[in-house]
Amino acid sequence: MNVIRRKLAVVTGAATEVGLELARLCARQGFDLIITAEEALVHDAAQELGLMGVTCRSVQCDLASSSGFASLMAVIASGERPVDFLFANASCGVEQDTAEEDLNEAIQAIQTSLDGTLRMIFAVAAGMRSRGQGHILISGSTTGLMPGTTQALYNGSKTFLDSFSVALGNELQGTGVTVSCLLPRGSQTDLFDRAAIANLGFESLAARSTIIGAASATLH
Repeated sequence: MNVIRRKLAVVTGAATEVGLELARLCARQGFDLIITAEEALVHDAAQELGLMGVTCRSVQCDLASSSGFASLMAVIASGERPVDFLFANASCGVEQDTAEEDLNEAIQAIQTSLDGTLRMIFAVAAGMRSRGQGHILISGSTTGLMPGTTQALYNGSKTFLDSFSVALGNELQGTGVTVSCLLPRGSQTDLFDRAAIANLGFESLAARSTIIGAASATLH
């Protein structure tokens, strides 16, 4: 008897906000999940998602580090299942004039936003192409379309991701692998709280409807 394999989605930055909402969307579609984030809250998120009738494994790690990336890849490999959907959502914000920023904090923010995302894409894209199917969604931002005073690193990293996602999608045309870029408008999330800019008056996402509407095409 043929057993229908449930699809597997990997969601990074999935402890809260955008990443968690993307993971919930996957769970509603019946996808098994591997979720990761630096925060311990990722384990609470996994418990919530497991109650939705899917298998969800959580990995608390820093994808910007080689050891953190290796720990996530070990969990993925242990399941002996291909990744059908990658939601590359890891991000980090720093709010300060660039000339006054701590260099180590600035480098960490860039490594989280870019290195972690690129590591995951490089890890799964070749396998998806060889199988002739797969979906990658990269969390960019409309902030990548404009300079960001006191947010130069964050906006600059989103500029790269916005551009990279379009180029990658063009490269993978005709392979059965699709690439999407999520472009939410400025949003009030924990990321901005951590970057100490919670009171700048960003509009709240219309988060769930915006994210679900933008991501649904990736899931079908």
